Amino acid sequence: LKLQFLYLIAFLPTFPTTMHGSMFALATLFVTAAADFQCPGSSAWIHAKCQVTAHLANNCTEVFTEVKGRITGTGGWVDPHNKGIYALTSGDASKVAGTHKTGAAPHYEDKFTLVLTAEGQGCKVDACSESQVTSVLDYSTNYCNVHNLYCGSADKCQSATGVDLTVNGEDKGSCKQSDASKCFIPPRQ
Repeated sequence: LKLQFLYLIAFLPTFPTTMHGSMFALATLFVTAAADFQCPGSSAWIHAKCQVTAHLANNCTEVFTEVKGRITGTGGWVDPHNKGIYALTSGDASKVAGTHKTGAAPHYEDKFTLVLTAEGQGCKVDACSESQVTSVLDYSTNYCNVHNLYCGSADKCQSATGVDLTVNGEDKGSCKQSDASKCFIPPRQ
């Protein structure tokens, strides 16, 4: 993020004087918006990750209850993406963090964070999942890690608590791979 900002600043003198103010404002806006939400991080130098913003019709209390229910397996809920295993590391009404493991032992572990913010009558979910091992392509795994926590019946997702979440929009931001059809894969035999 700092490098991107410095890159913009370094080239500002090459723009005509009338554009300086606009470019600086754009650079400042970019840095401010990106600083509001942070992905969980990874010790792997090269790794896959996916950052998403979803807009739900449900209020944040309902979203939090359902997300937490899915992570903890309430009502027998099972991750439809290879029966991955979620674990809650921290959670309150505005932020949920945890891990997701897939594959046979040793498992591939990803860390995820979801930040819930009231948006009118609904809820905005800023979410990010990052691989903890060296990886480039993840076949939509990081996307599915977070998508499967907030998707609703319109997306073929099952509820853990009886609350049907309604996604009004989803910005797939930094996701290199984000195919929702990959989020519903039975485990390999």
